[in-house]
Amino acid sequence: MKIIITPDDHKIQKDQFSFFVYDLDTKDLIHAEPKNDNLDCPQDAGKGRSTFRPFGIEMDKDNIYIASNSKLAVFDKSNYKYKENIAFPLFVNTHQLIKSEDVFYVCNTAIDSIGIYGKEFKQLNVNTKKIEDDFEQPIDCEKHDLSHVNSIYEHNGFIYYCLHNLGRKQSQFYRFNKITLKVEYLFDGGHCVHNIVILDGILYSLSSDTGEIIIYDLTSKELKYQLVVLSAITFLRGLAVYKDLIYFGASNNFNIEPIKENCNIFSFNPKTNEIKHVIHLSEMLTITDLKILT
Repeated sequence: MKIIITPDDHKIQKDQFSFFVYDLDTKDLIHAEPKNDNLDCPQDAGKGRSTFRPFGIEMDKDNIYIASNSKLAVFDKSNYKYKENIAFPLFVNTHQLIKSEDVFYVCNTAIDSIGIYGKEFKQLNVNTKKIEDDFEQPIDCEKHDLSHVNSIYEHNGFIYYCLHNLGRKQSQFYRFNKITLKVEYLFDGGHCVHNIVILDGILYSLSSDTGEIIIYDLTSKELKYQLVVLSAITFLRGLAVYKDLIYFGASNNFNIEPIKENCNIFSFNPKTNEIKHVIHLSEMLTITDLKILT
C-alpha cells in the first residue's frame, strides 16, 4: 500500500519538496518530488503564507493533483512526473480539494468559500451558504478568512466540509448536495479541526487542538471522541481510509522548541479502537495532507 504526503517544512528546512510517496508495507520511501517551480506562487509573496506550500492532494485514474496557494499542478500517477498546471481561480492558502467526475471542489480558505470548477466556475460562500459570483480578491490569507474552511470530502452525492474556526469556537461540520448545492448543518465538534472521512456511516475527523479523533454517527447523531496523541507536542493533520482502517498523520507541534523528529503515520481500527504506529517519516517534520494511492 502506498501513501502520498505533502509537507510544510519551509520554516525549518532549506530543502523543500512537492510531495513524498511511501510504501507503508515495507516502510520505504519510494519517491521524493523536489520543489517544483510550477507550484511556486511568487505573486502571493507577502500574503501570510510561503509562496511554495503544497497542500491539497487529489487523484484520479491517471493523475495526481497538488494544490499550492493559487496553483494546481498535475503529475503522472504512474511515474510521478510533472505534466501541466490547471488554470482555476485559486488564491493564497488553498487547502484540500477533491475531484468528482469532471468537477473540482476546492477549499478557497482565504475567501471563506468552496470553489466549484466544472464547465462553469462558482464560489460557494461558507458563511452565507450561497453561490456568489462577486467576491473581493484577498490581499492576504487572513482578512476574509473568518471560518477557515479547510477540509472537504465526497460521500453518497454530498460534499462534506468543516469550518476550522481558527480556535475562536468549536469547529463545525456541514454538507451540500452536489446537484442542488443546498447546504445542511451537521454538528459542532472538536477544536481547530482538520480532515473528514466516512466509513460505514461514521464520519471521522481530527481535532488537532486536543489530539483526538472525532467520531460522529451520521444516522444516530451520536458524537464521541478518541484521544490519540498529546496535542501539546503533536499536531494532527492528514486523514485517509483504506479498507477497514483509518490512517492519520501526527506531526510536530511548532509551538515546541526545539523541533524534534516527531512526524508519523498511525492507523486506527474503529471496531477495536486499536491504534498502531505505521511509519516514522524521517524526511519531513510536518504533514499538510495525505492520500492513499489507489
